Amino acid sequence: MKEWTFVRGQDAVSSLTDATMDEYYHTLIASLGLESSSIQGSREFAELMVKQLTEQRNSVSAVSLDEEMVNLIKYQQAYSAASKLLTTADEMLDTLLSIR
Repeated sequence: MKEWTFVRGQDAVSSLTDATMDEYYHTLIASLGLESSSIQGSREFAELMVKQLTEQRNSVSAVSLDEEMVNLIKYQQAYSAASKLLTTADEMLDTLLSIR
């Protein structure tokens, strides 16, 4: 019986084997299982690396929502105070002009 080996990007290679059809089938299934397990392990490793690199990037360059909220409240309070100051100055000017 001929056994064919296929590798992507290369020509198929055949060799003679004296295995029975049942043995050949079991060998084929076992090699597919090993290949599948290897691919799954590589995929899980790649996903883990992407996750860790993303977390590392975010820790260096990400925006802190808490810090941004504090800044937003600070600027809102400053705007409110400036608005009250301008309103008070406008009222004082109107009062001075109405006295004349």
